[in-house]
Amino acid sequence: MSARIFVTRRWPVDAAQLAGPGIHVEVFAPERAPTREEILDRARLAGAIVTSVADRIDRALLDELPNLRVVAQSAVGYDNVDVASCMHRGILVTHTPGVLTESTADLAFALLL
Repeated sequence: MSARIFVTRRWPVDAAQLAGPGIHVEVFAPERAPTREEILDRARLAGAIVTSVADRIDRALLDELPNLRVVAQSAVGYDNVDVASCMHRGILVTHTPGVLTESTADLAFALLL
Protein backbone atom coordinates (compact mmCIF):
# COMPACT_ATOMS: atom_id res chain seq x y z
CA MET A 1 0.00 0.00 0.00
CA SER A 2 1.37 3.41 -0.92
CA ALA A 3 1.51 6.36 1.43
CA ARG A 4 -1.68 8.44 1.38
CA ILE A 5 -2.23 12.15 2.03
CA PHE A 6 -5.57 13.93 2.19
CA VAL A 7 -5.54 17.69 1.50
CA THR A 8 -8.68 19.52 2.63
CA ARG A 9 -8.33 22.49 0.23
CA ARG A 10 -7.05 23.08 -3.29
CA TRP A 11 -3.69 24.80 -3.53
CA PRO A 12 -2.34 27.10 -6.24
CA VAL A 13 0.09 24.28 -7.10
CA ASP A 14 -0.57 20.60 -7.72
CA ALA A 15 -0.15 18.89 -4.34
CA ALA A 16 0.39 15.51 -6.01
CA GLN A 17 3.48 16.81 -7.83
CA LEU A 18 4.87 18.18 -4.57
CA ALA A 19 4.45 14.80 -2.85
CA GLY A 20 6.46 12.79 -5.34
CA PRO A 21 6.25 9.24 -6.66
CA GLY A 22 4.66 6.48 -4.62
CA ILE A 23 2.49 8.84 -2.60
CA HIS A 24 -1.24 9.00 -3.29
CA VAL A 25 -2.60 12.52 -2.74
CA GLU A 26 -6.31 13.23 -2.64
CA VAL A 27 -7.31 16.89 -2.72
CA PHE A 28 -10.81 17.98 -1.74
CA ALA A 29 -11.92 19.69 -4.94
CA PRO A 30 -15.10 21.65 -4.16
CA GLU A 31 -14.85 25.39 -3.50
CA ARG A 32 -16.06 24.92 0.06
CA ALA A 33 -14.75 23.43 3.26
CA PRO A 34 -15.24 19.70 3.62
CA THR A 35 -17.77 18.54 6.18
CA ARG A 36 -16.61 16.43 9.09
CA GLU A 37 -18.09 13.36 7.40
CA GLU A 38 -16.22 14.14 4.17
CA ILE A 39 -12.95 14.47 6.08
CA LEU A 40 -13.58 11.13 7.81
CA ASP A 41 -14.52 9.41 4.57
CA ARG A 42 -11.54 10.64 2.58
CA ALA A 43 -8.87 10.58 5.30
CA ARG A 44 -9.71 7.18 6.78
CA LEU A 45 -6.75 5.47 5.06
CA ALA A 46 -4.45 8.51 5.06
CA GLY A 47 -1.21 8.66 6.97
CA ALA A 48 -1.18 12.45 6.70
CA ILE A 49 -3.76 15.19 6.39
CA VAL A 50 -3.10 18.75 5.26
CA THR A 51 -5.68 21.02 6.90
CA SER A 52 -6.73 24.63 7.03
CA VAL A 53 -7.72 26.65 10.08
CA ALA A 54 -11.40 25.89 9.36
CA ASP A 55 -10.93 22.12 9.81
CA ARG A 56 -11.59 20.92 13.37
CA ILE A 57 -9.16 18.11 14.23
CA ASP A 58 -10.33 16.93 17.63
CA ARG A 59 -10.13 13.75 19.71
CA ALA A 60 -13.31 12.25 18.23
CA LEU A 61 -12.03 12.73 14.68
CA LEU A 62 -8.62 11.31 15.58
CA ASP A 63 -10.32 8.23 17.06
CA GLU A 64 -11.74 7.53 13.58
CA LEU A 65 -8.39 7.94 11.77
CA PRO A 66 -6.17 5.14 13.09
CA ASN A 67 -3.58 5.41 10.29
CA LEU A 68 -2.95 9.12 10.79
CA ARG A 69 0.67 10.02 11.62
CA VAL A 70 0.87 13.69 10.54
CA VAL A 71 -1.46 16.70 10.73
CA ALA A 72 0.04 19.48 8.61
CA GLN A 73 -1.79 22.73 9.28
CA SER A 74 -1.59 25.13 6.36
CA ALA A 75 -1.98 28.20 8.56
CA VAL A 76 -0.11 30.25 11.14
CA GLY A 77 -2.00 28.92 14.16
CA TYR A 78 -3.22 25.52 15.19
CA ASP A 79 -6.02 26.25 17.68
CA ASN A 80 -8.31 23.97 15.66
CA VAL A 81 -6.06 20.95 16.28
CA ASP A 82 -6.21 18.98 19.53
CA VAL A 83 -2.45 18.88 19.93
CA ALA A 84 -2.56 16.96 23.23
CA SER A 85 -4.59 14.14 21.64
CA CYS A 86 -2.20 14.09 18.69
CA MET A 87 0.82 13.88 21.00
CA HIS A 88 -0.83 11.05 22.96
CA ARG A 89 -1.25 9.11 19.71
CA GLY A 90 2.24 9.92 18.40
CA ILE A 91 0.86 12.12 15.60
CA LEU A 92 3.18 14.89 14.45
CA VAL A 93 1.51 18.33 14.17
CA THR A 94 3.06 20.99 11.95
CA HIS A 95 2.02 24.47 10.87
CA THR A 96 3.32 27.34 8.73
CA PRO A 97 4.19 30.14 11.17
CA GLY A 98 5.63 32.64 8.67
CA VAL A 99 3.14 32.15 5.86
CA LEU A 100 1.40 35.52 6.32
CA THR A 101 4.31 37.74 7.36
CA GLU A 102 4.90 39.40 3.99
CA SER A 103 1.21 39.75 3.18
CA THR A 104 0.55 41.39 6.54
CA ALA A 105 3.44 43.80 6.04
CA ASP A 106 2.23 44.63 2.52
CA LEU A 107 -1.27 45.37 3.79
CA ALA A 108 0.04 47.53 6.65
CA PHE A 109 2.16 49.54 4.25
CA ALA A 110 -0.76 49.94 1.82
CA LEU A 111 -2.95 51.20 4.64
CA LEU A 112 -0.29 53.74 5.59
CA LEU A 113 -0.34 55.11 2.05
